[in-house]
Amino acid sequence: MYIKYISLFITLLIGLVKAELPAVLNAKDYVVESLPDINTSNITQYAGLIPIRTNTFIFFWLFEQEEKKISNTEKLTIWLNGGPGCSSMDGVFMENGPYTFDENDHIIHNPYSWNKYSNMLYVEQPTGTGYSYTKNNDIPRNELAVGKDFNTFLAQFFRVFPQYKNAEIYIAGESFAGTYIPYIASNLINNPVDDKMINLQGIAIGNGWMDPLRQYQGYLKYSVDNGLLSGDYLTKTTNLVNKCTEEFKKSERIKNSVCEYILDTILEGSTANGQFCINMYDIRLRDNDSSGGCGLYSWPLTLNGMTNYLNRKDVIEALHVSSTPHSWTECTSRVSSALSGDNSPPSYTLFPELLKHIKITIFVGDKDLICNYNGIESMIDNLKWGDIQGFENEYVDWVVDGKVSGLYQSERNLTYIRMTNGSHMVAIDIPEESYVMFNSFIGVNKEVNPNLDDTLEFSSGEKKLSAIEPGSEFKMAKIITVSFISIGLIGGMVFFTVFKGQQNSSEYNEVEWHELNENEHGNDVIDIGLDDISLTDINNSETLYENDILNV
Repeated sequence: MYIKYISLFITLLIGLVKAELPAVLNAKDYVVESLPDINTSNITQYAGLIPIRTNTFIFFWLFEQEEKKISNTEKLTIWLNGGPGCSSMDGVFMENGPYTFDENDHIIHNPYSWNKYSNMLYVEQPTGTGYSYTKNNDIPRNELAVGKDFNTFLAQFFRVFPQYKNAEIYIAGESFAGTYIPYIASNLINNPVDDKMINLQGIAIGNGWMDPLRQYQGYLKYSVDNGLLSGDYLTKTTNLVNKCTEEFKKSERIKNSVCEYILDTILEGSTANGQFCINMYDIRLRDNDSSGGCGLYSWPLTLNGMTNYLNRKDVIEALHVSSTPHSWTECTSRVSSALSGDNSPPSYTLFPELLKHIKITIFVGDKDLICNYNGIESMIDNLKWGDIQGFENEYVDWVVDGKVSGLYQSERNLTYIRMTNGSHMVAIDIPEESYVMFNSFIGVNKEVNPNLDDTLEFSSGEKKLSAIEPGSEFKMAKIITVSFISIGLIGGMVFFTVFKGQQNSSEYNEVEWHELNENEHGNDVIDIGLDDISLTDINNSETLYENDILNV
């Protein structure tokens, strides 16, 4: 009898919490009927703002799968860019979405769009990113809060689009999404989404920020191997790496201010002899003038066209984001400022547990400096999962269309691909190879891309990885009265009402804005790091260009 009352009490509390979630629109209200300068007739798509709390909204853009389904199960892939604070519209218009810009800023169809064999959901998160906004200043302050907010977003999304509740879910992204995604995945494998565990199949991370110590250390080896360092700058960088290693003996964090000087020094060294700075996202390129910011403001070339397009009034109306109170910017310091004090452990620490449940694909363009393959391969070499450290077998050639396109290894649920001639955003440089990689990740390569050799025999031998040394059980009382349960119910209702009414908790505090540092001469200097901001002030809104900080 008493168990029945307790069950009723818990059910009522859960219902009360659910009732606190804001109402959502119907799917028809999110339909994108048309877009300026784009033929939308061949793709069913939806876009708009979904509330995750009162006055707090996340923007999404959903493109339905183009080709006939290979299986009866829906596939839904979620794409996230990084930053922190950088928009996933980079994915839509510069990487793997159905549209892209040509050299004249005209929008054209992308033949290598990832929505051929999967529904693609592009999400601007955390709130404050892109079109997403909050009137409560409740931007997440740590990665656990990021994961919680994404769980809430999915719950709301499934209420609008219930057909995806049972879909195979994949999450992919790049750069600082290498921090977001493992925390989001960890939340989703440990917590239901609106009372139901989702079918999360895997995550894919491109040129991700995952293991700060080894990636900071990796700057040195990568720069030496690629002829980017010599002389005094080599000595200075070596000393900084040693200092950085000592810093991580004190504590391991997602970002360390001392270690940030390593990349700054390498970039400064690239300007010796009067040269313009090397592009930290593609070492084959250099800035055309001193205002390029080592690629921070000058790359990719289609960025200006995309920014102008997404701020057009007719585009804003078509995407149902007229209520967003700020202009769209690729990256904003609102989010990077909120997360600047985050003490969450680096995301690679979550991999051993995640690999027990889902598959992980890590892909890296070999021309990227800022999240280069030396640091990432060192991470894998030192990672222990399935009771074994690193890969047991050596790398083999990764073959696409009969052409060697990189190096590859896959063991115990972890796949790694080093992609030849890829930059920080690999789909810009090698779209076909990126497309093949993605289809293999979601399990359709055998039907769609038979030229991808996924039946490689791995011979034993030493790894070719570029190494860097581096209680009590609760007991129920026997006597529980109905009056006690009633009091508990009332108290619980009051608690949740007060709790939900608090807008600024420790996880969602008011954001303080970054300022440019000044050197001894009083001139503005840019510290290239996780939370750099751009010199551009669009409609009085501080921005920071994603592709272009460690965090795209």
